[in-house]
Amino acid sequence: MVVKQANAANFKVAQANNVGINNYDSVPIGFDFSKALRPDTRDVDDQPIKNMVDYQVFVLSVSNNGNNALSTLSAPSAPIKLTGTTVTVPSDVYAGIESTNGNGSDVVVRFSPATGSINEYRIMVVPSDQGFGLDDANRITDRNWYTSVAATNSKVETTLSASVKDVNGEDVKSGYKYKVFVLVVADGTVSTTNAMSKSSKEFEIPNPIQTTALTAKLDASGKLQVDFKKAVNETSIDAYRVLFVEKSQMKDFNLQIAAEAAGKEDTKATIKPTNKDISTLIDIPTKDVSGKDITAYTEYAVYVYSVPNKRCEESFKCAVRYTALFTI
Repeated sequence: MVVKQANAANFKVAQANNVGINNYDSVPIGFDFSKALRPDTRDVDDQPIKNMVDYQVFVLSVSNNGNNALSTLSAPSAPIKLTGTTVTVPSDVYAGIESTNGNGSDVVVRFSPATGSINEYRIMVVPSDQGFGLDDANRITDRNWYTSVAATNSKVETTLSASVKDVNGEDVKSGYKYKVFVLVVADGTVSTTNAMSKSSKEFEIPNPIQTTALTAKLDASGKLQVDFKKAVNETSIDAYRVLFVEKSQMKDFNLQIAAEAAGKEDTKATIKPTNKDISTLIDIPTKDVSGKDITAYTEYAVYVYSVPNKRCEESFKCAVRYTALFTI
């Protein structure tokens, strides 16, 4: 008879005589007993035997003449506790960019199924510069901060939602670097301990209206050679505006300043989208982003601002800096 340790001190022969027939294992007389209990054995309270519960075992010797008063109850065994099996973790977690929406719906996650008795998988998006471990994952209880996937024996592939949040409750945005972990949640009965995968490779959600690979240099005629890869989604762009920022002003330059400067259209510094990467010569504008005259022997950096045809969302970085300085 299996008794919860909390009740073992008060478990007496009278109680043992009244335990239901389905709540003990019986043993014929005449030989020693040494075997595992039936998988469906229940405790004396008619409850399933569970992991992480302390039990003690008793043996009731039943009189062969049917007189319960002659039955005797053994002393209890030492306390025992079932710890259950452990779950494994996926070893091949992939998270990558496979669309161009500029939000979490660009991210596809794939991994092979784990083994063990699993309740669910939780896909967690973590900023790349943030440390993250199993204890951190177990503390996250807000279901909006991870993506749940039902347990399955098949390879998992899922696309994150556009509104997915990271493990800090922040929106997953373009222009930031992230990695993905998969928390394997044990069912709590057969398997009792969660486990977490290693991280995916780092990824960054691209801004669909941001240009990349920008270079700028003066040619022999004094014009500016500008080259860059076009934005992924040019349908949201009215124009590209080339902006000049004096070296001493670079530390204070931001998106708001870029938007204000780009709002003052300068035909010399305006490039229309053509659905192709840009390689063109432009005349040097007369003013920099602060409204000052562009002068000789001064170092400038060049940015390209994608002028949106609707108000630029906060998650979009519309300006791209050219990392090399040059002198007019």
